Amino acid sequence: MITNKRWGILLLIMIAVLLIGLGMLIVIIDPYFHYHAPLTRMEYPLNNERYQNDGIVKHFKYDAIITGSSMTQNFKTSEFDELFGVNSIKVSFSGGSYKEVNENLQRAVEANPEIKIILRGLDCAKMIQEKDNMTYSLDSYPAYLYDDKWYNDVKYFFNKNALLDTEHVIRYTAFGNKTTTFDEYSN
Repeated sequence: MITNKRWGILLLIMIAVLLIGLGMLIVIIDPYFHYHAPLTRMEYPLNNERYQNDGIVKHFKYDAIITGSSMTQNFKTSEFDELFGVNSIKVSFSGGSYKEVNENLQRAVEANPEIKIILRGLDCAKMIQEKDNMTYSLDSYPAYLYDDKWYNDVKYFFNKNALLDTEHVIRYTAFGNKTTTFDEYSN
């Protein structure tokens, strides 16, 4: 017979196992590419700039970048690649400030020092903003994805939205969709 104390301990263990399992699923699928490049047998929708751009610059293979605010979202990497003989990625930030784009470019250069070309949009209106201006407050910005602090990754693998995006990647793959191209990303 199970006593109340044993039942409580068993329930806590089951909850811990469930949470660890869900966290591990997020880390394995990694919808924001925080830990690794896309898995070869999975298809990923690229649809969340601020959550995916850092992982893209850290884990994708490329030698050129198109970046900037929404002014660069409709640029086509396929045309850029053909014109310059490169393999490019597009990491635009809708409404992005110069600080946000700069920090992402710095991380890209650290992760891939072999970059040949950077095409960066320059918005005249942003030139008069303060150098540390951020479009989004830190409360709504996923800063934990943009640092190298392992201890705040708990915000990633115990995150409802990351879990839903993980489930979306699984469903996206199961329905036969293909990973979004950089021509379509942020378009």
